[in-house]
Amino acid sequence: MLNGEIQNDEVQTGSGGHSACQPTAQSADEENPAAKDLEVRLVFERLGEGEALIADEKRRATIPLPKAGLWLGADDAGNPRVIEKGEDVEIGVAAVPVGNRAGQLRVLLLPGADCEMRINGCVTPRVALARELDVVQWHPGFQVHVVFFGTPKHGLPPSRWVGRECPHCRTQFTAQSRCLMCVWCGTPVHEESLDSDLRCAAERSTCPVCNQPLLKSPGYLNMPDLDRYTPLHHQGEVARGETLQRIGAWRARPGFRD
Repeated sequence: MLNGEIQNDEVQTGSGGHSACQPTAQSADEENPAAKDLEVRLVFERLGEGEALIADEKRRATIPLPKAGLWLGADDAGNPRVIEKGEDVEIGVAAVPVGNRAGQLRVLLLPGADCEMRINGCVTPRVALARELDVVQWHPGFQVHVVFFGTPKHGLPPSRWVGRECPHCRTQFTAQSRCLMCVWCGTPVHEESLDSDLRCAAERSTCPVCNQPLLKSPGYLNMPDLDRYTPLHHQGEVARGETLQRIGAWRARPGFRD
């Protein structure tokens, strides 16, 4: 769903409403062996209107989200920042990368007691999960895009794939096959030398199993065109609807799979 996923049965909040117990959801790399090759990054987009539109070089900032998570807030000037231990977290948001029941990578979001959070323009409950390309906002000065950064593995196929067919060329993998592994699902495809016919990775742009982009080098799985996004703060339902349509169209395009 576009406005995040509610995890009522997997996450508990403390008595203060903004501190979370350890989620019972499996970590992403327990269920999905390729998940450890992915990391969540948050793209902070500063918002401005008319003559106050912020220059591109100052408008965006990207930070990696560590496995332990971060408390995120804003300074007095409206700039996004990380809230340090001991500071007031009532108006911030805790963000932690987790795996859902299917082992898919998500971002667990816990807004502070005095913080109203929206995902893709819709007010969220006290606990929500954000997916790749979701747009999160709790401050009028910026919004946050959730993106995944992958580091692909090149080398021998996983042992469970030896003797099985390559999903692209249908040739069996051997213990000496050279492969490229999909960062999303771990599926290997042949990546042999130039004088070999088994160069499946070079012939594909998406994984033959999960349809996610088949990264050949470190990079983002999917990166939104930020210039086409409508800021979600102080916008009417028409603007929110247009933004949700763009997000839906991006997810529906060939090669994208949640």
